[in-house]
Amino acid sequence: MIIRRRGMSRFSKWFFSFFVTVAAAAAAVVSCEEISAENTGITISGQSVSSDAGSCTVSVKASGRWVLSIVYDGDQDGWASLTTTSGRGSKDDILLAYTENTSEESRSLRVVLTVGNSDFIATF
Repeated sequence: MIIRRRGMSRFSKWFFSFFVTVAAAAAAVVSCEEISAENTGITISGQSVSSDAGSCTVSVKASGRWVLSIVYDGDQDGWASLTTTSGRGSKDDILLAYTENTSEESRSLRVVLTVGNSDFIATF
């Protein structure tokens, strides 16, 4: 006489649930974007400028989502702006526009590229 069991045993159900949970966790880890310093960075062209107003190009090298921000050094602020402050992937045509420096003092700023929890900085 052969007895057939209907459905899955408790162990089979537990094992199946465990397998599905592990597979879902693995898929979540694989889908996270990894940030590599070698594949991520920021550069500013024309960093030596006169006191006249002008602009220069900022290039972002990244594989995921990013945000740009300006941090002013010293007392002067608000004298520069970026045409783009967020994006995804690399971008080479962001303009950093700056006003004339009417002060006798030099001024500088840092453009901060934030990708995930990592910051990359270029000084201007």
